[in-house]
Amino acid sequence: MRILKWVFWIFIICAVIIILTSWGEKPPEEWTTYKIEAGDTLWEICRERYGDGSDIRYNIYYLEEKNGVSAGNLQPRDVILIPR
Repeated sequence: MRILKWVFWIFIICAVIIILTSWGEKPPEEWTTYKIEAGDTLWEICRERYGDGSDIRYNIYYLEEKNGVSAGNLQPRDVILIPR
């Protein structure tokens, strides 16, 4: 019976964590294109555009997922979508 209580509480804690972490920022609706130039990095692009105290790592991850790219494989003349 003790094990069942532990399993129950672990389940509840995991559910709460999942719910709380899913309430993050909502993706913006409007997008624009950005042409990558020599020396550009997603870190710099995000810092310049979203340097308002938001977590830059989240923004980088979001742009990578949206564009199907990796921060390390951007090439000059690549075009990515970024939020307005």
